[in-house]
Amino acid sequence: MTTQSIPPIESPTSQYYSRAEALQTLNQLGQALQSGNLAQARADYTDFQEHSPAPFRHGSTPAGQAFEALGSALQSGSVSDAQQAFQALAQTLYKQSHGAEPLTPDAGSSQDVASTSGTPTAGLDATA
Repeated sequence: MTTQSIPPIESPTSQYYSRAEALQTLNQLGQALQSGNLAQARADYTDFQEHSPAPFRHGSTPAGQAFEALGSALQSGSVSDAQQAFQALAQTLYKQSHGAEPLTPDAGSSQDVASTSGTPTAGLDATA
């Protein structure tokens, strides 16, 4: 009787980013858009897309739909459209993690997810 080596079982989530890795990649994407570096933003988008869970990638959630809209904007080649789509994604993620609309700067609170100027901020909330 011969014994065969059984390959190790990998966790189905091992291919996915941790929360910190996901936030880092999204922050990098936002920074690339702020600087107008569409090529880097596209690379960050692809990297995130390859390592995010299926519901996020396929638009089955509000965040997934916002992420798909960002992909379309990046494909269009318009930095302005991509910045607006990133802003919408950041707001959607904020709503999902905090259960409410983000506060505006006029309300005396700082926003850590997105600015209200129409361009993405460099930092998404890593504490949510």
